[in-house]
Amino acid sequence: MPFNYNQYMYLVNRVNSHFERHKKSSLHGLNAALRGNHPAAVIQPLIAQLPQAKKTKYGNALNYIQQNYPGMPPVVPTLPARPSLTNAAIEARVAPAVAPVAPALALTDFAGVPLRRYVIDVDPHPHTLVGASGQVDPFTRPQIQQINEAMERTFKAVDEAIKASTKVTSAGTWQQTLYNQFFGAYDNARKIQIVKNFQSIHRWLEGPRGGAQGLITLVDSRNDTAKKDWFAATVRNSAAGGQVLIYVGRSFFLSQQHLVGYHNLTDFTVGTLVHELAHACFGASDVPTVASGGRGALDTNGMPTVATVCNDDVSDRDLAANDPDAAFLNADNYAQFAWRSLAQGGG
Repeated sequence: MPFNYNQYMYLVNRVNSHFERHKKSSLHGLNAALRGNHPAAVIQPLIAQLPQAKKTKYGNALNYIQQNYPGMPPVVPTLPARPSLTNAAIEARVAPAVAPVAPALALTDFAGVPLRRYVIDVDPHPHTLVGASGQVDPFTRPQIQQINEAMERTFKAVDEAIKASTKVTSAGTWQQTLYNQFFGAYDNARKIQIVKNFQSIHRWLEGPRGGAQGLITLVDSRNDTAKKDWFAATVRNSAAGGQVLIYVGRSFFLSQQHLVGYHNLTDFTVGTLVHELAHACFGASDVPTVASGGRGALDTNGMPTVATVCNDDVSDRDLAANDPDAAFLNADNYAQFAWRSLAQGGG
């Protein structure tokens, strides 16, 4: 659609109803250039010069410029970094308090909304329940719809990642550039295995309720004292046992409440779901950052021995540039690659 300045300002004002009411914003120069219909070559540097905090705050408005302003080159936005994992969450990936069990109360329909690619269950092995006064209510219909959308986009992201990684054969393509950014220097044997790893996730997402390989079970852990503040966690290599449990805490929803727009509501979750499924489906690790020792700081089970792991865009790229074999092991590199493949594929 053609760029509309009023639509752009609508997106700005949605996150800042007092925009320039008392002082000039860092967007002032950019807005003047937009009103003056300056060429994209002028607009692009003005966006790039904005403070990162402003890029995050006005992300929807800036994405609108990027996608609709005449002559603007396509840019894949940055996937927000997920919170660092707590020690408890990391330990849960090795062995939860009780081994995963088949869900006893798994639901395939919730709040009148059919579930797609997963089922929901109460926590099969809670640590300690939150007191009655601090408990949250069951999932709402909008939350279930949001999870459905996120699961569908996760499936599409993995599908696009398979297509993109399969096409990594020569330089000069966005697929090759993306591969180099998150998996390092090209190696054919490594690339083939990366494709297989994405395919292992894809199999679990196929079909109306998780495909022939088993069921993905979303475990509602929002009322468990040990897990309530998590975004999401799973058990490494659990797919080999025939079931993937993804524990969901309150941050799964709270971290998205202040974001605006469908894509921003689900991008954060898509990256996290790919990250967690990489742990469950082929045993991906949380590799420590290069500065924290990289692969050398993993124990014999592939678990980090330090708290600082590669869990964001910058540290993932650094890992790929310095140790491609370590990037191949890291769950978040798969998440970043899949999410960007989705964005490039029009998702």
